[in-house]
Amino acid sequence: MQKFKPLILNQNTPSAQQTAPAGIWEFEKYRITKDTPITYNQAIISCNGEAVIKPGNICLLAGKQKAGKSHAVICMVSAAIKNKEILGFCGTGLADNEVTIYIDTEQADEQCKDNVLKIHALTELAELNNYYYCLSELMPDEIKDFIDQLLINFIEVHKKKVRLLVIDGIADLLTKGNNDEEGSKRIAHWSKVIASKYNMGVILVLHENSKGGSEGKTAGHIGTYLEKKSYSYLSISYNKDENCHEIKCTHSRQKIKDVFGTIQFKYNKETHLPELVQHIKQIELWPSAQEQLRDRLDRIAKYITDGLSANEIMRKENISQPTFSRLKKQIED
Repeated sequence: MQKFKPLILNQNTPSAQQTAPAGIWEFEKYRITKDTPITYNQAIISCNGEAVIKPGNICLLAGKQKAGKSHAVICMVSAAIKNKEILGFCGTGLADNEVTIYIDTEQADEQCKDNVLKIHALTELAELNNYYYCLSELMPDEIKDFIDQLLINFIEVHKKKVRLLVIDGIADLLTKGNNDEEGSKRIAHWSKVIASKYNMGVILVLHENSKGGSEGKTAGHIGTYLEKKSYSYLSISYNKDENCHEIKCTHSRQKIKDVFGTIQFKYNKETHLPELVQHIKQIELWPSAQEQLRDRLDRIAKYITDGLSANEIMRKENISQPTFSRLKKQIED
């Protein structure tokens, strides 16, 4: 358990000579004030102009077996790498020293190789700053240790910046299954800690209940605790009536749930790639989201009138190139 130094109170107070009991937390370390410096990071992946995941945060992607979870996350990773819109997701691209890491805990080497080839095809890049690891043969504790050591190797030894980490099969880090409450708490806490410590986005892929449960209900304690820690929670299912996969945003801490809509896609057996069927936008945005969109369009229009460059506007609004282009077209129309 982490030890904290005794807290010494303000020297000007009558209690200045007193120290808190040994072992008490250093309260000031965790205090937020109006002067606390905060870095507002640009979205790693966005949808309809709002962040799906930002550095220091978790995105939970959950669905039943064969719902298309791996296809969806491959498209998200590809969008993050290429700075383009893929399956409705927009990325910001990678700097020269930035990498993405994909941890696959479930599939065999052959399926993992297929996924690597799909990322190459979707990004249209021969060389990638993406590192894909197949860990299906490792035990839960070994997987966690592997990830911890891998991050140290990339970040502290080779001085790389990990932009995005994917763990496709987060429940495989549990030693006693999805209903291991203490284990679930530890894994959820660890996931948030590494996201914050390395200021990277973390996408966690999890199975939803396959029997007797409804869509959007994550499996066991691990689902409950991860949902609490997540910036956004995307639920994926297979729509038999429409004969396609559907992605929806079930929960978010920011605005993305209000504007995400429904992404429908199919798997093209000829190209072996997921492809968009349609992106059904929200029929009616919440009033707050409508106002925020209007405010953003007004700001961007003013920036353009004032002569700001596209890059300056994207930095100010914390948006990607595809999102800027789409918003600019809305202004021009």
